[in-house]
Amino acid sequence: MVAPGLTQTATLPEIRARANAFVLRWRGETRERAEKDSFWNDFLEIFGIDRRRYGVFEYVARRYTTGRHGFVDLLIPGQMAVEHKSRGESLDEAMAQLIDYIPSLQVHDLPHTLVVCDFETFVV
Repeated sequence: MVAPGLTQTATLPEIRARANAFVLRWRGETRERAEKDSFWNDFLEIFGIDRRRYGVFEYVARRYTTGRHGFVDLLIPGQMAVEHKSRGESLDEAMAQLIDYIPSLQVHDLPHTLVVCDFETFVV
């Protein structure tokens, strides 16, 4: 039996094989706007997680420092928030942007893990 939201259970060797295939598939990608959603759907699939069941893309949030609206690229409420950038953009600035959104989230949505990524590097 598969847990709700999981597409299938997987052994550690299967997860490793999926991760290796993911790396090969996404090698060289640079375009955030064109590909980030597919990238994160594929990333979560490594672990058998159906993103549509748990996460939302472009979660509306307000920047604490400016008061302006923006979007968390991916939010899995209560678990993880992601800010994704094109390759070569500053991941330090991306993390600062993501942290700036956190005070505007509902308490039950607050993630325990923050991730920034540029297709090549993940910072947690």
